[in-house]
Amino acid sequence: MDLKYGLYLFPNGENFIQCGYFQGVVTEFGSTNYGNQLIDFFDIDINKIIRLSKNIEQMSGDDVTKAISDLVNNNPALFLVELMTHNDEMKAYGSLSKHSYDEYKICDNEYKNMVLNTLKSVVSTYKEFWALADYYCICNRNVKEKFDFIHAVEQSVTDMTVEEIISARKPGKDFFLRPNENDYSFPYTHAYRFSDLKNYIQFIFLNMMQYNPTFSKCNYCYNFFMPKTKKLTRFCDKVDPVSGKTCKEIAPTAFRNHDLGSTKIMQEYNRSLQRNYKRMCRAEERLTDKQSDKDIEPQVYNEWRDRVLEAMRLWKSKKISDDEFLKIVRELD
Repeated sequence: MDLKYGLYLFPNGENFIQCGYFQGVVTEFGSTNYGNQLIDFFDIDINKIIRLSKNIEQMSGDDVTKAISDLVNNNPALFLVELMTHNDEMKAYGSLSKHSYDEYKICDNEYKNMVLNTLKSVVSTYKEFWALADYYCICNRNVKEKFDFIHAVEQSVTDMTVEEIISARKPGKDFFLRPNENDYSFPYTHAYRFSDLKNYIQFIFLNMMQYNPTFSKCNYCYNFFMPKTKKLTRFCDKVDPVSGKTCKEIAPTAFRNHDLGSTKIMQEYNRSLQRNYKRMCRAEERLTDKQSDKDIEPQVYNEWRDRVLEAMRLWKSKKISDDEFLKIVRELD
């Protein structure tokens, strides 16, 4: 079997193992479930990718390749980013037949432009699925209703092409070794191969809704997490580096110390996120160019969401007042 470069996912119900195959090297990413893998994706330092995209013009092609390689850090999503930029490199330098400086310079610039577009697509994918996951967690509906809504307004998220491989090779690292006649897997191994980030995150997100319906967002630190029980859990077990306590330990006291006004402000914050997300979805699904006054363009929504999340963090740390926070929350009203 001719194995292509890619990220290989070997499913087993709600759990799976992942291996990256690139330049003859197999990288094992271990076993996890779909909810935790989605959280790992959101935990990547997206600002580092944004900073890199802003600096590409001043870098050489070799420096860009090294910077991309340094990003991976044993994360399967970032492994795909490296693979995507490798494909950019092959396309850019593939036509290089001579070794003249001018020709190399042209290919070098073409490569950097391709990588810049790839990194922009990574940032766009991150923001798109962060918004979907955020809506999934704050929406007061059951899983079926959440899926129906997401499919209705973001059909492209639920339509994808995924390469499935059926083989007698054993799953995991052994899959990439040549088996002998007595060394095979039955039932046959099912594997999915990914070579781009968006299809991979689509696959992870949809399976999260199917297998990990308790996927949640902490009401204290606002990070995504997987509860240890199937009961509704409002706060996560992430440890605060200052106090050494978890959100679950800190939150009850913090919320008791909040006055009624603070509770109302958080309620308005959550309502605004849901309301404006729906307005953006309606704008995207319109078949005509004529927009309603209530519609919001995706770029406008994403920029507002980034501002309001930062404002929420400042407000919780008492660096801005209630009125300053609400002013940003109500910007799109």
